[in-house]
Formats: sequence, C-alpha cells, structure tokens
Amino acid sequence: MTAPSRWPRVMRNTYAEVIPLYWACGLLGYYAYGESANANINANFPPNLPNFASIAVQMVQQVYFLYSTNLVLMLAIELAVGLDPSVACAPPWHGLPPWVGRLLCRGALFGSQVFVGQMLLAGEGDTLIALQSLIGAVGMTAFTYFLPYILLLLMLPERVDARRRAWCVANIALGTVVMFAGIYFSLDELISSSAGFFAGDCRLAYAYAPTSPDDPCFETYDGGNLTMWRKLR
Repeated sequence: MTAPSRWPRVMRNTYAEVIPLYWACGLLGYYAYGESANANINANFPPNLPNFASIAVQMVQQVYFLYSTNLVLMLAIELAVGLDPSVACAPPWHGLPPWVGRLLCRGALFGSQVFVGQMLLAGEGDTLIALQSLIGAVGMTAFTYFLPYILLLLMLPERVDARRRAWCVANIALGTVVMFAGIYFSLDELISSSAGFFAGDCRLAYAYAPTSPDDPCFETYDGGNLTMWRKLR
C-alpha cells in the first residue's frame, strides 16, 4: 500500500459493505429456501450432465489437494522420526531399510485416512456436511464476527474509547450467539446423521429434483397443464 495510514479506513469501508450483504443474502436465502437448501452446492441442482461434470472436475481438484498436503505432512513426519527421504537402503532405520520405513509410515497414514473417511461416509445423512457446518460454526464465525474485536481490545496499545469499546462488545456478543447457535444445529444434524461405525449408506440426496414427489417443488401434470405445488413440511 502506498499509504498504510489509510488501512483502518479500508477495513471499515470493506466491512460496512460486506457484512450487510452477508446478512441480507443469508436471511433472504433462508426465507426463500429454508431447510430445502443443501450446504453441498451440487446437491441443490438436478442430477444432470452439467452437475456431474462439476462433480468430476472437483474430484480431480481434490486429488491434487490430497497429494500435495499429504506430501508435505509425510515429509515433516519422516524427518521428525529420522527417515531420510533421499536414501533407499542405507543407513538402516531401526534395523530396516529406509524405503521400508517410509512404506510403513505412509501406509499407516493412508490407512488411518481411509478408516476415518469410511466412518464419516457411513452416516444415514450427510455426515461430512454436518462436520463442515460444525467446523464453520466454530472457526469461520469466530474469525469473522468476534475474534477480531477481541484481539483489538487486547492488543491495541492505546486505550479504546467507551463508544468504540461498546461497539466491540456488541459484536462479540452477537458473534458468540451466532457461534453457539451454529454449534447446536450442527451437532443436532451430526447426531441425527450418525448410524454407528461403518453402518448406513453414503448417498447424495439432491435438494432440487422437481420430478420427485419428495422435492418441495414437485411438478405434476393435471389435465394436460403443468402445475407446481409446494409440499408443507
């Protein structure tokens, strides 16, 4: 920035525009769709070719994310336990060739990931989405709504005036309420989705399927005319 002193003004203007839009979109979206909206974006669209193409692209993207993060993680683990990633047979690692040690460590990490993934996918509902919601309720809400104000009050060298302190306290209180509400509903969804270890089926239920009677907007033909009715839940 050419003028660092303007940074507080930039932040104030940014949040003054973003926060009202955030709340407006959230409230209007919930009013329009309610519980029919799925946190999984693809589940809100019909199971057609463009949607499947989007899912396929995301799968390829996730392969890269998994490989890159696992490589960095395993490198740190192997170096910590004394495994040299550049040698194959010598010097030995606890009496084993280094490649065997790497195979054991990487196999154990991969096996643990498969084990946890299988447990998460075994819920009757969308367990992964419930966990994502729980993480978002704690982390995203805290870092977005009230942790910046707490850090401001704790770390600002000069004393904050009463009006500004009241504004910070109000945002901290509101953010805390939002966080605990999110935690409650996320835990409720997580508990209802749980079917026990390795029980149940992993199914992707599309929220938008106008040809299905289970959809809140079900299209049916009545006397040759297309009519739409909304089921009351």
